[in-house]
Amino acid sequence: MRAEQVPADAPPGPRGPADAPPADAVRASDAEREAVVEWLRVASVEGRLTFEELTERTEAAFLAVTRGDLERITTDLPGMGAPGANPAPLQVQRRFTAIMGTARSASSAASTSAWRPCR
Repeated sequence: MRAEQVPADAPPGPRGPADAPPADAVRASDAEREAVVEWLRVASVEGRLTFEELTERTEAAFLAVTRGDLERITTDLPGMGAPGANPAPLQVQRRFTAIMGTARSASSAASTSAWRPCR
């Protein structure tokens, strides 16, 4: 029986390997979209995408309907953790010390008495 001649009482959906859609025509899941967005974020951190490209591709990933749509968004990017994708260098932590107060001479400090309110 050919695919066009499906009985009316047949269940919907693929009926066998010959009727299965191509892999890139399968509808994408939310989890697949989120994984692509994470991949794009990592590529941006590695310096492979500009902020503008990240924004455009993220929007396209959330609007993607099929797996093929998602694959086209990432075709020019290496896989996650690809060789040559060095992590960002560690930032050097520096300590600064500040001493705050007023500068008074020893003689003026010794001649002052306890604090009194102004009259």
